[in-house]
Amino acid sequence: MAPTLQDVSMILGLPIQGEPLCMNTASDGWREQMAALIGMAPPVPANPKERAPSGAPFAWIRTNFGQPPPEDANEDTIRTYTRVYLWYMISRTLFPDSGGKLAHWCWLKALTVLEHRWSWGTAALDREPTWAYLWDNVSEMTSDPKIMYKQYNAELDTLTVEQVEWEPYGSYYHIGAGMADINHKCTEEARFWHMRCPLICMWLVEHHQPHRVMRRLGYQECPPQWQDTDKELHRLDRQRQRKITNWPVHHSGHVAAFLHCLEATRNAGPVEIVPHDLAAFNNYLEWFHENTRIELVKHAYAEDILDDPIEFDEVAKPARHLCSQREIDFYCFRAELRGNGFSH
Repeated sequence: MAPTLQDVSMILGLPIQGEPLCMNTASDGWREQMAALIGMAPPVPANPKERAPSGAPFAWIRTNFGQPPPEDANEDTIRTYTRVYLWYMISRTLFPDSGGKLAHWCWLKALTVLEHRWSWGTAALDREPTWAYLWDNVSEMTSDPKIMYKQYNAELDTLTVEQVEWEPYGSYYHIGAGMADINHKCTEEARFWHMRCPLICMWLVEHHQPHRVMRRLGYQECPPQWQDTDKELHRLDRQRQRKITNWPVHHSGHVAAFLHCLEATRNAGPVEIVPHDLAAFNNYLEWFHENTRIELVKHAYAEDILDDPIEFDEVAKPARHLCSQREIDFYCFRAELRGNGFSH
């Protein structure tokens, strides 16, 4: 399921309020600017024709800032080491480079523009593909990521509503009640979790649509209204459109919309909660099955397989070893459904 601003607060504790993390990413003179900010910068490549990315390799950061500052360091030196440490951490976790070896210059620049209070939470959520967790229900484990990807898809396709922990942090009025050591920062911006707003992170813009996952927030789930997700945004490719660098201007409409959403939420009264209702949820599931894609991969079995008799002896024969694990799992799943009184 897609992460939401609630997950950003509860897992990362990052602020939602603030200006959207949208800066000019022009890299002209970045080495000189980096040296002015942290006292040094990676050397220029020996080969002048070699194109060097605008950032510092992680190995270079570890070599030069991997040890704590001297005991007699002044306040400016301590701040420099702190900025570099934060730069290193967010570049490896929240905003990784596509190659996985570089800390991009723009993240250090964001950490040194101290007059701005950035909305780090919405920026991190906009880059959600970097989030991952190990689902311990996967039946077969392997070190091959391609095989594991197929296994995850197969398991997710057989996941039922009853197997989902819809409110892992507690009900809406008791968020974090069962977490003894939870930091107050995780819940102080709860009123902003339901905002329908653009999520902005430099050149990236996505739409936060909590109305599509109201069950996750403890609300009554209803078929959502259609919303244009702006396909033009998804055509933005930073590698192919290098000439665009002034993102605050390019995304000015989305920046204004985000700030408007923040202000409207601050000034709004208490949120009216319509609690989860099973009948309404079943109605939503019916709409969901009719209007969306509910499986990640194509069927590994015929459409009418549920109507066929189950021949367990045939499934167990050695000659059936060519049958996919996903198909065998489905046979077992179908038998379980029939045992519980379901015909389809």
